[in-house]
Amino acid sequence: MKAFIDSDILLPPPAGDDIITTEKALVIFEKESAVWVGAKTSFIPGNQRLWYTACNNCHKSVNADIDWEITCPSCKDITKVEVRCCMPVLLKDGIASLNTIILAAEKIIPFSVLQLKEANESETPIDAELASSIEKHTIVCFVHHYAKDIQGQLNKRRNVVKAYTNDEMFNFFFKVVDEDMTSMQTNLELQMFTPTTKNMLEEIVGSSNDPN
Repeated sequence: MKAFIDSDILLPPPAGDDIITTEKALVIFEKESAVWVGAKTSFIPGNQRLWYTACNNCHKSVNADIDWEITCPSCKDITKVEVRCCMPVLLKDGIASLNTIILAAEKIIPFSVLQLKEANESETPIDAELASSIEKHTIVCFVHHYAKDIQGQLNKRRNVVKAYTNDEMFNFFFKVVDEDMTSMQTNLELQMFTPTTKNMLEEIVGSSNDPN
């Protein structure tokens, strides 16, 4: 389904059975290109740029300034250029680890992508703040594994296309539980009424759930 292109496909978060360890991910990547992984995060310091300019449609990297209108060389659409985050992060769970690049990592760092760009261009040191923030998180994330040809050499890379923090997973779980409990309570209440009243209430419940 090419979820690494359209991350909205990866909604809602995965079920528990779909989330694997970093050790198992390394084995699966020998045959498959994408998995859900649960792990703690830490910042990988270096001299790499933490942002890139991209097509607003397909999010592929382009060599153009922000807000330019271009014909994307990848998707061929006429689109604007946006700035996107590319944060080097180590996923670790005490058994193995994965070097990754997290795209759209703003939820686990204290800066917006424009602030990252400004810090880079002004040579403002922010590595310590990034490391301190990132190491606080445990995430469930969709990792896309692929090989890229660089000067005749195949380099293996892993992009985190979608990430959910612990808080997001917790809130989603209890939202589902709450909806299930509400549905269960409604069914129990309906069973207490006479058939006529029950039919009327079922119609009310049905109409309230009708999007039209």
